[in-house]
Amino acid sequence: KRISDIDQRLTKEVVDLSKEFPKMFASAVTPMFDVLWFTGRMVSLLGVVGMIPFYLYIGATFAVSKFLMPNYEALFTKEQELESDYRFCHTRLRNHAESVAFFGGDDMECKIATSFFEKLVGHQYIVRRKTAEFKFFFHCINKDFKSYSNNVSTPEIVTILMQIIYARRHALDSLADGTAGALASSTFYVRSAVIRTVESFGQIFDLYETMAKLLGSGTRVCQMIDVLEDMAGRVDTIASSGGNTEQGGSSADGDAPTDITFKGVDIVTPLGQCLAKDLSVTVAPNTPLMVTGPNSVGKTSFFRALAGLWPVPKGAVSSPAAPNGVFLVPQRPYAVLGTLADQITYPAAIPKAERDEARLQACLELVGIFYLVAQFEEDGGWDAEKTWEDVFSGGEMQRMGLARVFYHQPAFAVLDEW
Repeated sequence: KRISDIDQRLTKEVVDLSKEFPKMFASAVTPMFDVLWFTGRMVSLLGVVGMIPFYLYIGATFAVSKFLMPNYEALFTKEQELESDYRFCHTRLRNHAESVAFFGGDDMECKIATSFFEKLVGHQYIVRRKTAEFKFFFHCINKDFKSYSNNVSTPEIVTILMQIIYARRHALDSLADGTAGALASSTFYVRSAVIRTVESFGQIFDLYETMAKLLGSGTRVCQMIDVLEDMAGRVDTIASSGGNTEQGGSSADGDAPTDITFKGVDIVTPLGQCLAKDLSVTVAPNTPLMVTGPNSVGKTSFFRALAGLWPVPKGAVSSPAAPNGVFLVPQRPYAVLGTLADQITYPAAIPKAERDEARLQACLELVGIFYLVAQFEEDGGWDAEKTWEDVFSGGEMQRMGLARVFYHQPAFAVLDEW
C-alpha cells in the first residue's frame, strides 16, 4: 500500500502522539490512586454488602457509556485522512499554480478544493455532534461536583444512598455509646469518599476517551511504519538475492571501473514489477547512447538502477563513482537551498574562498544563462540566496542542470527525458 501523506504523519501525527501519550499516562496516576484508596476506605466503613449499590452504579455507568461512546478511533482516523487530503490539494495547487493559470483552470481547481473542504467540514460536524451528544448523556450520570450546577444528578443520589446505608448500619451503636457526633463525621467522610471516587472515575473515563482518539493517529502511524518496514524488507530481499550495484571501488583486476556495465540485470520496481530481464550492456566513455521506447517501459528505471536507487535482484551493475564518474540530471531539475553559486556546484559545497568564479561564469555561458550573475548583483551576485525554484523559469532550471554537468565534467552525463 502506498502512503500519499507521509509528510503529515511524520511531522504532525508522530509529534502529537509523542506529546499526548506521556501526558495521558501521567494524568492517570492520581485518579487511579484515588479510586483504589477511597474504595478501600468505603469498604472498611460499609462492608462489601454495603458497597453493592456503588459497584452497580459504576458498572452500569461504564457499560452504558462504553456502549454509547462514538467510535473515536475510526472517526478521528477518517478526519485526519480528510485533513491530509485537503492539505495535499492546496500544496499541489500551489506547486502548479502557474500551469493552472495558463490553462485557465481556476474554476475547476476551486471546485476540487471546495469539495475536499466540504468533505472535511462535514465529517468534523459529525464528530462534534456525536461528541456533544455523548457528553450530554455522560454528564447526566457522572456529575462534575466542582461545577456550580444545583441540578440533582445520579452521582448525588448514589452519595445520599451510601450515607443512608452507613448511618443505618451504625446508628444504634452510636446512640448506645453516645457517639452521635462521630457518626455524623463518618457519614460526611463517606459522602466525600464517594464524591472523590466518582470524580476520579470520570477522569479515568475521560482518559479512556482521549486514548480512543489518539488511537486514530496511532493507527495511521502504525500503517506508515508497516509500509516502511515492508519496503525495507523488499529491499533486503532483493539485495540478498544475488544482485549487486557498484559505483567506484575495484574491478576483478583491481582497477576502478571506467565503463558503465550491466551484466544479466533484472530491473524490478519496489512493488515487485519486473520491467527488464537479463539486461546486459556496456557503455564506454565518449560513447553516446540514447535509450528510447514507449512511455512506462522503464527508461527512467534504467537510470534508477544505475544510480543505485533501486537494488537489482539479479546481475551486477558497475560504474565510475559519482559525481565525477556518472552525473545524472533528472526530468525535474532541483534547486538547492543556498547561493547562486551553490546551484552550479551542487552537490558539492564549495566555500567562498575556494570558489572559482571564472569557471562558474564559463559554465553559465555554455548553457546561455550568463546574465544571472548581473541580474542578482544587487542581492549579492554569486552569494545571492533566494527560493530559486520560484525565481528560475523552467528553461533556466533545465539549463542550470546542464551547467552542473559542465562544472563537474563527469565521464558520463545521464540526461533523463531531455
